[in-house]
Amino acid sequence: MTRLRLSHLISVAVFVPLIGCATPSGSHEPVFRDRWQFAAALDQLQEGDTASRVLELLGRPDDVFDPRETHPGNHVDHVLWCYGCDGHGSFPTLGGVAINRDGRVDDVFGEGPCPLPRGLVSETDLRQILRLMHAGPSDDFGSPGDPLLMVTFVNHLIALGEEAAVAAMLEYDRVAPYWLDDGLCWAAFACYVAFEVPAATGRLPDGGFGAPACPPAGDPKLTPRFPMHVVEDTPYFLAIAYRIGSEVSYAQAIRDVADSAALRTTPLRPGPPGVAISALLAELRAIDAADHRTAGDAFAHDGYVHGHAETAWRVAGADYATLERVERTLIGQPQSGFAAAPLLRGLDEGDRALLSRIIADSKPWEWR
Repeated sequence: MTRLRLSHLISVAVFVPLIGCATPSGSHEPVFRDRWQFAAALDQLQEGDTASRVLELLGRPDDVFDPRETHPGNHVDHVLWCYGCDGHGSFPTLGGVAINRDGRVDDVFGEGPCPLPRGLVSETDLRQILRLMHAGPSDDFGSPGDPLLMVTFVNHLIALGEEAAVAAMLEYDRVAPYWLDDGLCWAAFACYVAFEVPAATGRLPDGGFGAPACPPAGDPKLTPRFPMHVVEDTPYFLAIAYRIGSEVSYAQAIRDVADSAALRTTPLRPGPPGVAISALLAELRAIDAADHRTAGDAFAHDGYVHGHAETAWRVAGADYATLERVERTLIGQPQSGFAAAPLLRGLDEGDRALLSRIIADSKPWEWR
């Protein structure tokens, strides 16, 4: 069955109301199903099958989800019966079925066969990886979201080992419904943190993500993980890559990285954020100087500096309230009962002055 994709369904037109769309009745507890048997059962479904046929093969769904909850402009006339969920709107780790207003199957996601070797990764670990992928991006194009979550995700991959980690990420591509492919994009970016730079080439392969806001260094060995960069075990986004239609294969990008490099064997252990910020900015300024970059495309441009600092602070565990307090401290507004020193220790005095000026001008807590 051909899988529908977000590009086929998103529309600015007024959506069709879901009147009489089939929903299973009665309460039920989520079932911990066998992944391979479930994929094989999904594979038996055909477009136009009845909802009762779905219930016969799969049982009651763990969640019933309307795609318009997350994309209000969706021009759809179905809901999704989702399996392997741990709450409403959570990632369907086993897959699911689109049921239209006539109570019939429109689409299936997660159908078999399941290529994951039995015994390679436990179901519990697999679901954890899939849910971290779902939670990672803050919006489309796999954008960085919470950088501490990326550190957590990378360390989970390392704990699994390379074969299991790659297989788990690719399982997301098989089971994800059409509106959640940004999680696979985010995981592809995470691979540029999780895998070692091969000595033979001095860089990881180009992921083909699209046109970045800032290009990589003229000498690609200076930005070997582009669009990511790692300093003091802290992962940074150097540039957001813009997706171009359906031409980008995030699954292929993951395979390419895994085929050319080895997964780290030790977990990320980020150092003090102040040290990480100044170390990163020193590297980026050297690249800018070597490339004769102007303000518009400089990696250490003022517009990016605060974002890099925020990344390091968030990796150190700072929430948004804490960020505001350290930012206000930097501009000479000490916060009662708050010690900013742990988040600023090791920060170069020049970088501290630069951040103070940027923060005083932008007041990030007003728009964050």
